[in-house]
Amino acid sequence: MRTSRFFIAAIASLLSVTPIAQQPRESTTVPSGAPNPRRDQYKRDVGLEVDGLGEIVQRMNDQVFSFAELGFQELETSKYLTGILRQNGFAIQENLAGIPTGWMASWGSGKPVIALGSDIDSSSGSSTRRYGRRQKRSRNQRPLSNVDECM
Repeated sequence: MRTSRFFIAAIASLLSVTPIAQQPRESTTVPSGAPNPRRDQYKRDVGLEVDGLGEIVQRMNDQVFSFAELGFQELETSKYLTGILRQNGFAIQENLAGIPTGWMASWGSGKPVIALGSDIDSSSGSSTRRYGRRQKRSRNQRPLSNVDECM
């Protein structure tokens, strides 16, 4: 599955140097500046894998951006992201800290433990429009769509 390869490649790119550092050192250590063909090939392979996933990563980014949900209202964004993670074998803990859109994904067990954080809401009143001024609304008036807030 293509998204599985994405997550494996993303994790591998984060760990591209770590596995070498975690291995027990042999009695003949290689100086840090010395060439290491195995590590260099590993880095090239991971780089090629990540580069090959550029299109799917861009689609995911566009999809999340299209939701444009305000803080604590990221229902579609959370549903989309946790769905992708579930499809790739992650265990999802939802309603984290009593927040309906709060979640944590975990995969595997043991070490190393890697944590990634992200802010997935949009900012109210921000705009990418090149013309006009932001329309003022009364305090009780809400936009028809949160997408209007970011367009």
